[in-house]
Amino acid sequence: MEQLVCKVTGVPFALSETEREAYARFGLPTPELVSAERLRRKLAFHNERRFFWRTSSLSKKRIYAPYPASAPFPVYATDEWSSDAWDPMSFAIEYNSRQPFFEQLYEFFCKVPRPAMFGTRLSGVTAAQNCGDAEKSFCVADSFRIARCFYSVGLIRCDDCADCLSLDDCVSCYECVDCRSCRNGKFLRHCENVADSAFLFQCYDCADCLFCANLTGSRYCIFNEQLSKERYEERIREWDFSIRPKLDSAKDTFVDFLKRHPVPHYIGSLESAVSERGNYLRHCSNVFDCFECSESSQMCDAIRVVGGDEILDAYACIGPIERSAQVVACGQRASNLKNCVSCQTDVENMMYCLYCSESSDLFGCIGLKGKQYCIFNKQYSAEVYREALAKIEDTLRRKRAWGKFFPGVMSDFAYNQSTAAESMALNEYQCEMLSYRWEKGDEGVRPSQLVGAEGDISASDRFAELPLTLDELSDEAAKSLFLCEMTGAPYQIHPAELLLYRKWRVAPPTRAFDQRHRERSHYLQPRRLLPRTSSQSGRAFDSAFPPDFRQEVLARDEWLARIIAV
Repeated sequence: MEQLVCKVTGVPFALSETEREAYARFGLPTPELVSAERLRRKLAFHNERRFFWRTSSLSKKRIYAPYPASAPFPVYATDEWSSDAWDPMSFAIEYNSRQPFFEQLYEFFCKVPRPAMFGTRLSGVTAAQNCGDAEKSFCVADSFRIARCFYSVGLIRCDDCADCLSLDDCVSCYECVDCRSCRNGKFLRHCENVADSAFLFQCYDCADCLFCANLTGSRYCIFNEQLSKERYEERIREWDFSIRPKLDSAKDTFVDFLKRHPVPHYIGSLESAVSERGNYLRHCSNVFDCFECSESSQMCDAIRVVGGDEILDAYACIGPIERSAQVVACGQRASNLKNCVSCQTDVENMMYCLYCSESSDLFGCIGLKGKQYCIFNKQYSAEVYREALAKIEDTLRRKRAWGKFFPGVMSDFAYNQSTAAESMALNEYQCEMLSYRWEKGDEGVRPSQLVGAEGDISASDRFAELPLTLDELSDEAAKSLFLCEMTGAPYQIHPAELLLYRKWRVAPPTRAFDQRHRERSHYLQPRRLLPRTSSQSGRAFDSAFPPDFRQEVLARDEWLARIIAV
């Protein structure tokens, strides 16, 4: 392993042979940051859920956007940004080899408008970020091909889901985390192909189960005990989740139950490949230090990537995406992207680009659609483009700037308003030391202010106490504002959301969306691997489950042998 020192923290770190070969294959310089700082940098260029009131820089109408009024660039309403009312090519500049590259790029980027809501093919969607092919959904992020989904992050091909995190191919699921191909599930964690069940942990190919862990191919089980269909149906009537005290009791019961059941040193599909290294990996192969990924191969340092192939150092990318490195929120038929953010839908051969689509062969461009052979939004012929790009590369290599990711200060989001602030918090002074922006003031938009039809920004000023039972919550009462029992933040219940609660027979939440999301996120272990040993054999391995994890941790083959024997 190559031994390096982090340029930011001064912490020594080792670059594995796998990582070294990956950077060389992409023609990128050896990383100067330790893996944790590289993760911080990616998260700082992403915003999943925060919106702010402001005016459109084009029409001056009031809008909500992931950027506050103090953002250093124009912001257009989403429909305006997608229209012919402006031309991103009109902002074109000539590349100046005498000016520092990132300084010049930042000055250029600050002149070009951003969309108030980033996504493609959205219909009836409110408060979405990095979503595509979505309809009739509310407060969603990093999601693709979804319908009627609410308060969720990381949904792929899902319908009628609410309060979920990292789901693929799921239908009618509530409060589920890291699940695949599940339907009519409630409070499921790390499950695959599960139906009509609640409070399950790492169960596969199961149906009609309650309070179970580490089961495969089971039906009519409660607390891992096999029951007859008749006895099962009799027992489940004891648990009425539409009554708040009983639902709270069920959550506590599940927590106590899980303490007695082991986990593998990494969680993935039953048929997980031996070439996986990371955690929460579904149907992946040859992935190294990757987390929350699925249907992907040949990846290194990737997080929340779906449908990736030959990917290096990426976050929140929805495929197909291939042969790309140091990218954030890119995909949907993307190829050969380097150092790009929010470039999606039929994009290829691009570097240092933002918000470009249906384009190829771009360098340092922003907001382009259907373009080719452009540098800083300026059009060139194919021959001149290649000659100019070769000269730029030569200049930047001599200055040792070629291939480096954007500096933190260039993020569209202030650090304290980005995804990074949620899991890797810094104070204002630390942000200044690490060259990230910090924003003061600018109160964010509460989801309760967007609950009304068509994003009505008005909200009731009536505060009410949430009933203890679902049946006591009338349509009229649901229009009230409620106060989060943990943070005191006001929140409201979306009309379509209430319909789902009634369908699922669960009591509405007593906590605001941000608090619920934070609690769900805690069910996923940190995105780092630490050395530890098997609780059964003492075998050594690297795992995201720390030594003080409350459940027994086994080597994956030991765990498989135990659950198959059950």
